[in-house]
Amino acid sequence: MESGVDIKYIFNTENLKQGDILIINSYTEPILQKKLSSKYDHVAMYMGDAFILEANGLCATMNHIHSYGFREIDDALVMRLKHWNQTMIDLVLLYARTKMGMEYGTISAYYRTLLRDSGDKDTVNTNRTFCTRYVAQHTKWQA
Repeated sequence: MESGVDIKYIFNTENLKQGDILIINSYTEPILQKKLSSKYDHVAMYMGDAFILEANGLCATMNHIHSYGFREIDDALVMRLKHWNQTMIDLVLLYARTKMGMEYGTISAYYRTLLRDSGDKDTVNTNRTFCTRYVAQHTKWQA
């Protein structure tokens, strides 16, 4: 988050449920936002108790949800996966926690963006992750 930014909004944890996917404008990746044609440049998964799981630029980690604040109310979105029960959510969060510390792969994220429309398989080192891969890999096998 840039210093001197007028923060008006934070996530209301009373309205969040474990397993919610948080889509965030972190104000730090204008090049990525331009390439993706989106103001959102980060995703995370809500664990509960005001903590999120995310790949934060260094590694997959757990952080406090209020480490993110927003200028505008639509600078953050919440997606809730339909038809998930608590057992499924618990399994996803447990599995995601086992991947904490996994190295962040900036190059992996870049190549994944290039390959997304090509039909090619992702040939990038799978021992590295980035925020969308981290969330997607832990939710797709339960869907």
